Amino acid sequence: MSVDDFEFRSSTVPASGAMALIGLSGLVATHRRR
Repeated sequence: MSVDDFEFRSSTVPASGAMALIGLSGLVATHRRR
């Protein structure tokens, strides 16, 4: 179970970080358009 949890975190953390960057870049693009 600990191994699965480790794999889940190692695959989820980078994904969430990428989503955060995409969200920030999206907000910046929206503000620049206005």
